[in-house]
Amino acid sequence: MKKLYSSGALQLIPAAKGFVFMAKQNEVEDKFVVAYKLYDLETFRESLVTRSVYLLAKFGPNFKFFEKELEDYINCVTVLLPDHGVFIAYPGGKCLRYDSECRLLWQGSVTYQSYGPAAAALDGDGIWLSFPECDTVVKYKLSTMRPELRVGAGRSDLFIRPGALYLEDGFLYVCSSSINKITRLKLSTFETEDYGSYIEPVKQFVKLDRRELVLTNSGIYIDL
Repeated sequence: MKKLYSSGALQLIPAAKGFVFMAKQNEVEDKFVVAYKLYDLETFRESLVTRSVYLLAKFGPNFKFFEKELEDYINCVTVLLPDHGVFIAYPGGKCLRYDSECRLLWQGSVTYQSYGPAAAALDGDGIWLSFPECDTVVKYKLSTMRPELRVGAGRSDLFIRPGALYLEDGFLYVCSSSINKITRLKLSTFETEDYGSYIEPVKQFVKLDRRELVLTNSGIYIDL
């Protein structure tokens, strides 16, 4: 795999012609300064961008509303919905869903065994959330946030600290902070298989124009 960026990169968010991400710059006493960057996959070049460009990719066209409305717009995961709404989840369990007019449709706490979610992935009218501390992923009905399906609970060998999620073509790709591979779950049969092997744990996996990207502690890589 080709290395696109060195260590210090945070969550990748798809954007026009590539992806945006935050990158750690300086760290002092557990606090760090970040820069917002865009990586262009057509030119294979990175460039500095404004915070607004990053927030546009993360929250959609209503990003200015969320920048003002949310107490913390950094330490959350988002899913942009087909109706132009946004689903937002925090590690402590707080979840919110807004429509395209920034109206709050649902708000509540979503936890499993008292732990909050680490990542989210849309699946039709449902949404998958991962719970690393419980070695499980759970699918919820998006309109009610009631659990519909749970995979991994009681099977510690199925998922090990599942983190970032990516869904495509009927497969849920589950990253782990503890093992050097991705687990792929076939949603039609719920069979799992190892997908890819890496020299370190994968923090995030995405596909852009059928090219696979992984984020690890050492950097961002692309499969050419």
